Amino acid sequence: MSAEKAKTNYRKFVIWFWILFAGPVLGLLLFVIGVILFSDLPDTQELQNPRTFLATEVYSSDMKVLGKYYAENLTFVRFSC
Repeated sequence: MSAEKAKTNYRKFVIWFWILFAGPVLGLLLFVIGVILFSDLPDTQELQNPRTFLATEVYSSDMKVLGKYYAENLTFVRFSC
């Protein structure tokens, strides 16, 4: 094997290394940075202590509402155009 062929093989190895291993790592890093910078994620405090104003409904085994417990009695409504 000549020195020039060995250099060409080494160059191909380095290129394929960057494509197969470093490329996905860089892509994942860019994805994580994008999610952090461009998404509206709630902070951990809000996730640990969610504030919901919807009433909690307690049902019996025959699916009759036994009662509602709430601080504010709001109702969830679906809307579609």
